[in-house]
Amino acid sequence: MKKTAILIYDQFCNFEIAPALEMLAMAEKPITIFAKTLSRIRSEDGLTIIPEKSIDELNLNEYDSLLLPGALLRTMQFWTSSKNSRVCPLAQSLLPRCFY
Repeated sequence: MKKTAILIYDQFCNFEIAPALEMLAMAEKPITIFAKTLSRIRSEDGLTIIPEKSIDELNLNEYDSLLLPGALLRTMQFWTSSKNSRVCPLAQSLLPRCFY
């Protein structure tokens, strides 16, 4: 079974992904939490998470879906930052696989 990749970044919105994580767990769908680096990430509500993989470590052939949490202003800053330029190609490569 292919996995779901879950992107986290500084100040991501934890409560937005919690229901999706529960549904994935109930379906026994494997997940990988990743970020730009393997450094600790703190959500907007203060939860600290250590990613399992960095974006450079992901093998796209292992995934069939991508979960992207939001966080209001932080989300826009994340997506528009040139430092995060590897995330958009990742999302673009997975999107065609999500729509059949």
